[in-house]
Amino acid sequence: MTKSITPEIAKRDVRQRRSLMAQTFLRLLGRKGALVGCIWIAITATLAAWAPLLANSRPLAWRYVDPQRGPIWQFPAFEMLTPQDVMFLAGFLLGIGALACFRAGGKVFWVYLAAMCATFAGSMAFHLIDQHQQLNNAITSNFTIYQKQANNANRLALDSSWWSLAWWWVRWSLLALGVVAIFTLSLFRLRMSKAWLLVALLLSTGILTVMMVPMFRVEPTGISAPGYDFYRQAIKDGRAKNAYFAIIPYSPNDDLPEQTTVKPDELQVGVRNNLRRPGKHPVIPDIAQEMQVQAEALYGIRLYELKDEQGKDIPTPDNIQSARNVGEVLWRAYQQRNSSNPERGEVIYEQVRNLFDRFEQITPQTRTHVMGTTYNGQDLASRMIHGSRIALYIGFISTGIAVVIGVIIGGIMGYFSGWVDLIGLQLVEIFASIPVIMLLIMIVAFYGRSLELMMVVLGLTGWVGYAYFVRAEFLKLRKMDYVLAARATGTPLHLILFKHMLPNGVAPVLVGASFGIAGAIMTEATLSFLGLGLEPTESSWGQMLNQARQGGSFAWWLAIFPGSAIFLTVFAYNLIGEALRDVIDPRAVK
Repeated sequence: MTKSITPEIAKRDVRQRRSLMAQTFLRLLGRKGALVGCIWIAITATLAAWAPLLANSRPLAWRYVDPQRGPIWQFPAFEMLTPQDVMFLAGFLLGIGALACFRAGGKVFWVYLAAMCATFAGSMAFHLIDQHQQLNNAITSNFTIYQKQANNANRLALDSSWWSLAWWWVRWSLLALGVVAIFTLSLFRLRMSKAWLLVALLLSTGILTVMMVPMFRVEPTGISAPGYDFYRQAIKDGRAKNAYFAIIPYSPNDDLPEQTTVKPDELQVGVRNNLRRPGKHPVIPDIAQEMQVQAEALYGIRLYELKDEQGKDIPTPDNIQSARNVGEVLWRAYQQRNSSNPERGEVIYEQVRNLFDRFEQITPQTRTHVMGTTYNGQDLASRMIHGSRIALYIGFISTGIAVVIGVIIGGIMGYFSGWVDLIGLQLVEIFASIPVIMLLIMIVAFYGRSLELMMVVLGLTGWVGYAYFVRAEFLKLRKMDYVLAARATGTPLHLILFKHMLPNGVAPVLVGASFGIAGAIMTEATLSFLGLGLEPTESSWGQMLNQARQGGSFAWWLAIFPGSAIFLTVFAYNLIGEALRDVIDPRAVK
């Protein structure tokens, strides 16, 4: 028996057993700039995935005292997750788990995919049934109204409800087909190993069963829940106990100034949060200001109308004693203006003194805002965390659309060349001449602000560079021997383009995509900064940056934190693009 002359690969020489993609990824992480960029993007993605559980005014869990059933555990934050929250979180867990299971090897990866499909299907089923029923009810209601009064407005409302239902079916049918396809593929890959196939089926069945139990079911509703006050007041009244809140106990759209409502018969003063600096904010200055407001209302005199002995404006009180001093100033001014009716003045003075005594009985509170608040009293840290989603959405989805279109058009142009290339170049020149910013401004003016519309427009107008890259690579590859051999053997065109040629010419596209993501984020931030981007309810970094210069003053925290996030995110993608361009260059690889 002859010995094999093929040398064995040393066990420690693992580099020879890695794929080209794995070697490229490791060389990329070996560069300090790319490593820093990947770390920042990983932090941003983690914050985006876990945003509803990191910044939320609703308790993650609490023991609510139900009048009929007694104390029961509830999960308000999980109950109010939207479908986008569930998909974002499921995608993040799927990516991390798939990477870990892929490293584990064997059949673990496919078992994990099957289990994740079951989890996603179980968590979304009840929400989809409820949403479908709501759409049907809207159609029935609009149809009844149209029968009673057939006019254009009612007809448009009926057509809109029909289109909403049709779009619902298209969107969720495609998503369901994707989930079923992944689940079927997982079982197909496990068919040769009956033990692993049985494990996948039992695990998926068990997860679906657990998701049917109301205590464990993550049923996204998206219904607007009560605000910040509701849960805190329930705890204060003893209707709930053992409440566990998020790290930042504020939702991004909580209008916290609603805490400052004061009734003379029921004094409840909260912390004023309109444009607060980062740090702790006590309630005592707010109590003093409310004391001033109540005294002004009773005396019928405004403090800004009065001057002190030196003829200067009297400052707004910031503590209880200064508020009492302001009350005395108002009392003296009232006496001077109404000297003919001293009895009425004595009655008002007694009312003010009793009201001030009651104000002093309020227990001082303190509220902490790590990054301060906006002009609307919304917590900036919460909006920063939720704003990371906008950056990921606008970057990856718009760039993904552009890459798909650019690869297809560029591949066809480069492979066929000739008159097909000439027509394609004319099309590319037309799209290259479109001013994207002006187009987005025009679309916002006609169709309103929409994140989805912005992503689609950026994708449909940003594919020109990718088409140029792919065209140049395909013009070079179409004369290679392996392409000519594939054509000679009758290989289908789509396999030649996307299986044989594209993997060898995709390197410039990857580099351009990293820069494209950064450009899309900058475009959205620019429009939002100009006030032409997303709706005010959307937590956009550019929109927060715009608020820094509102109100006639400069709020430094509204400029530093969103501006730094935009800069670091764009800089991270540029670092990765630069490093990736060097890594995939064969002349730079040692």
